[in-house]
Amino acid sequence: MRVKMLWAVTLMAALGVILLPASALSVAEIHEHEGLADYDSRSGKIAPTSAQRAHARRLVGNTRVRWNRFGTPSSIVRHGKFLARGVHAKSAPVAAKWYLNRHKALFGLRSLDGLVLDSATRLIGSNGYAVNFRQVFKGVPTSESGLVTVGVVGSRARGWRVATVSSSLTKATNLAPTVKLSAADGWARAARASRLNRSVLNILTQKRVGGWTRLGVAGLDSPQTVRLVAFPTVREGLLPAYEALVVDGKAGKAYRSFVDARNGRLLARQNLVHHAAS
Repeated sequence: MRVKMLWAVTLMAALGVILLPASALSVAEIHEHEGLADYDSRSGKIAPTSAQRAHARRLVGNTRVRWNRFGTPSSIVRHGKFLARGVHAKSAPVAAKWYLNRHKALFGLRSLDGLVLDSATRLIGSNGYAVNFRQVFKGVPTSESGLVTVGVVGSRARGWRVATVSSSLTKATNLAPTVKLSAADGWARAARASRLNRSVLNILTQKRVGGWTRLGVAGLDSPQTVRLVAFPTVREGLLPAYEALVVDGKAGKAYRSFVDARNGRLLARQNLVHHAAS
């Protein structure tokens, strides 16, 4: 049962949703393994440019912009009012991208060429949509940042209104080209960073599933997954990295880790069991 639960947590992490209600795991299972703390190698922050700040000042009314560590808006809100009204577009994603394109200078972007629609979810019981775009560089998607969500309300017939914007976009544009590790190597480095005693020699099977590689590993009941991503940093730009989901159901461990695809250095780690319990 524990294996199934931890694999469910892992699947949710692969879909980009790591916050689950506490009921998803029993209290005993949560506290049986306190595990390793979350880790993020990134420090410092990039300031928005004077041009970005000037664009923010020109926004209508009492629009408020908050900035993230990459020097792009973490949120854009206009309390009590919409950011834009009367947007004529055939769909919510088109309306959302119209707004982002109109204000690309606010994000420090020259174009939206690297922005790919990730999902458009209709909110239950309303005509509102959460539209998510992800930055993709040379065919490699970003992970652990590089996302923007636009809240859009309305319809094609009556026009669209833009309610909110939140993002973790990066202004970096160049992905470091060198990848020296294989996907299996990347997972093995992540397993080591999770204090799991496994190496590439323990990997028995590999299978491509979507953009992920699913691994069968000796001694682990749960499938392990790994994929190549672009990892935004503050000081080094975009790094090629492996996002690895390391799960040991018997020990009650589940981690989502990012390791540098050039040298195996740990870039970030999330304890998924802790996130599930929060």
